[in-house]
Amino acid sequence: MSPREASLKAEYRDWYPTIEPGVWCPAALMVTRVRKQQREGEPRWSLSCRVLADAHFDFRGGDSHSAEHRTRRTDPRKSSGGSILERPPDSDVP
Repeated sequence: MSPREASLKAEYRDWYPTIEPGVWCPAALMVTRVRKQQREGEPRWSLSCRVLADAHFDFRGGDSHSAEHRTRRTDPRKSSGGSILERPPDSDVP
């Protein structure tokens, strides 16, 4: 399977002046470029969720919803004493 790729949407070119809109590159590389822009570039800004916002980027390839894909929701929880708590299989509790 090909790696996940991302492309900046033209309407967000001013948010990411170092990234050319419409050019596809590996999503991992795009994350690195966006983080560098957020740290060192102008304008300085930060999104509160994903580094590559769905509204700002198009995506293709890869398997973003694989059954083996880990999320924070599926990570084991730790008790205040540091031991791992088991999460009930169908629990909605974070």
